[in-house]
Amino acid sequence: MFRTPLPVRSRAQQGRAACLAIAEAQDHVVARRQLAAHRIPRWVLQLELRARRWRRGGRQTVVVHNGPLSLQTRQTIAVFEVGSAAALDGVSALQRAGLKGLTDDHVVVSTPRGSTPQRPRGVVVKETRRFREHDVVIMSGIRCMRPAVAAVH
Repeated sequence: MFRTPLPVRSRAQQGRAACLAIAEAQDHVVARRQLAAHRIPRWVLQLELRARRWRRGGRQTVVVHNGPLSLQTRQTIAVFEVGSAAALDGVSALQRAGLKGLTDDHVVVSTPRGSTPQRPRGVVVKETRRFREHDVVIMSGIRCMRPAVAAVH
């Protein structure tokens, strides 16, 4: 039986495809720690950033397109930038859950008290001693407080 050869993909193409697969479920945002966990070389990231096909979301995130940022993309960036224990909270979490009619100029993120969160511009970071991991759910690839808890906050 004769088989047609599969196209050979370069390491850059393989790395790019892996990044896009990760970012697809996270509003086109990928965290640097995710790239490291999937062993995607830094030079692939630098290649895309220099070519201006992708852009930085912050110090810890990359957006895999160069267009305008949607609200969901800004929320995802905020959670990744604040820290690994962070979760979307308040009006931002309710918007993520699908509630219409509420607007807020800032993205609200909660972290446990005693953590050392980063404080990106445009993000309200709330350190709370009432942060419980069982109140956190994953919505669209990012950590969010359950809607009932977010409504109280």
